[in-house]
Formats: sequence, C-alpha cells, structure tokens
Amino acid sequence: MNGILSLAALILVGSWIFSELRMWWRSRTFKTTGDFGLTTNEITDLNKAHRKTTNALTEFTKLQRKITTLERKGKNLRRNKKGEFDQRSKLGKKLNKDLKRIHVMAFRHNNEGQEANRDAEAILEIPRLRALPWIKSEATRITNRLVLIGFTVTLFTMPLNGWDPSENWFYIISSWGILFYVIMRIFRRRLSTRLEPVFLN
Repeated sequence: MNGILSLAALILVGSWIFSELRMWWRSRTFKTTGDFGLTTNEITDLNKAHRKTTNALTEFTKLQRKITTLERKGKNLRRNKKGEFDQRSKLGKKLNKDLKRIHVMAFRHNNEGQEANRDAEAILEIPRLRALPWIKSEATRITNRLVLIGFTVTLFTMPLNGWDPSENWFYIISSWGILFYVIMRIFRRRLSTRLEPVFLN
C-alpha cells in the first residue's frame, strides 16, 4: 500500500475516532430524544406568543368590522380624490377622523400579530436547531464506521482479484470519498425524519 493510501486510511481512522468521542460527549447532554424538545420556559413563551397572535387577530377582526360599519354610514356621502369622505359634511369629517384612527389601530394590531406569529415559529424551530448538531455528529459517526469497514475490505480484496491497490489509489479514494458524502446525507435525512415527531411536539 503506497503512502497516499496509508495517509487516507490514517485520516479515516482519525475521523472515526474523533466522531466516536464527539458523540460520546454529546450523549452526555442529549440522553433521550425528549431532550431536544422545548423546555418549560420555551413552552411558556410559545403559549404567550400564541395568545398574542390570537388576541391581535381578534382585535384586528373587530376593527375591520368597525371600518365596514363606518363605511356603510357614509355610503351616501361624496368622496374626494383620495377616497376620503367630503369634509364639508359634518358626518364626513367625523367618519374620516374615526376611520383614520381605526386604520392606525388595525395596522398596529396586524403588525403585533405578525410579530407574535414569527416569535411562535422561531420557538417551534428550536427543537430542530437543537437536534441538528447531534444529527450531523451521529450521521458522521455511522458513516465513518461503514466507510472504514468498506475501505479496509476494498484494500484486502482487490489483490485477490488481481488489482494492485497502490496503482488504483485515486479510484479507491475518490470512490469512497463520494460514498462518504452520499451515505452521510442519507443518514442525516433518515435521522431528521425519525426525530420529526419530537420537533412537532
């Protein structure tokens, strides 16, 4: 086995040992899948965000109904180019003033609702973000194990078939390098799918 294959094997073994140690360390923090879930404080914040969203939507809906009612009151009044009621009418002045105030309030409640909804979505994303480093580490560890076994078997079986590994080092390393990436992506996807129920709770 030439120096390049020896170096590749050494890097692969080092990567495997590092991934095992890293997962051992992570397992001290995340002992069960439930550890990825929301904490008590995060659940409290989520409930607050949901309440704010609901309250803002309720207020916004009420204000929209008020706007509709005011628009009906002035249906027989003339309007200017801006779409406002004719200011020469006492009712028109009052309706314009009330509509402006209510539109401002509706705009504010709509913004508050959107902001609270974004906060809720951010909190719901926490379990996925919390689990992501673990998923990456676990996928890397599994991949290292499989590729290390496959790489070793390849080096020992090639001579049996009349192929010299030292002459085919480029194909061996590039093939297993591509397989490493593909296998790791597959396991990341599988682990994410298996943890999906945890992310949704």
